[in-house]
Amino acid sequence: MQSTQRASGALNTELATYRDQLEIYLQQDHEGEFVVIQGEDALGFYPDQVAALKAGYDHYGLDPFLVKRVTLDEKAAFLPVCGNPHVKTHFGNH
Repeated sequence: MQSTQRASGALNTELATYRDQLEIYLQQDHEGEFVVIQGEDALGFYPDQVAALKAGYDHYGLDPFLVKRVTLDEKAAFLPVCGNPHVKTHFGNH
């Protein structure tokens, strides 16, 4: 799937796959690991975000994929917008 085709719905399918499979991932003792998902398929689980990103880029190249920590406890992350540390935006964890 080409990146330009996915731009309008970036990672919606992957996020839905993560939510749909979360209970299974937890039952399989993957909590705290990072999962790599493209479309409805999980590439695998990795001990840290760097290893997950490397696996994703090695397998998918520049096509979009999701790297997400497997957890029930979602925490908000606050990141500066456009380099302005005084403006905060809410994003999901990882």
